[in-house]
Amino acid sequence: MSRTNRQQKLLEAKRSYHEKPLLRRAKVCESILGGAAVAAFVILSCVVQVGRFVEDEVFGWVLVAIALVACAAFVGAVVFVSALALTGPIYKQQLDFASGDLETWGSTDKAAAVALTLLAMFSVGYIVYRFLL
Repeated sequence: MSRTNRQQKLLEAKRSYHEKPLLRRAKVCESILGGAAVAAFVILSCVVQVGRFVEDEVFGWVLVAIALVACAAFVGAVVFVSALALTGPIYKQQLDFASGDLETWGSTDKAAAVALTLLAMFSVGYIVYRFLL
């Protein structure tokens, strides 16, 4: 049983996902965002729990620095993925049957990336602002 030319082209397009640059794959970008969010959440949770028992002022400032670094790393990951999305296509592992190529992040996905970037930056800015007051 042989495949038609269209089926062969679609199969080749599906296999081409692994030939795309690593940072242009949707699963990698989603993993970066998810990993940064989980890491920041775990670090901040640990800092809060340890901070309850701290009586030394110096150690308290060390915990604050760790929390700020965790927040900055998360914001950096969000900005990085947003910049990737805005500077080129991010390929999904799905086929667009109309064109026969891999699907890419559309304008909605890119708008969500920009919105998430702005939300993360404003949140950290607000935290720093409240901290300095």
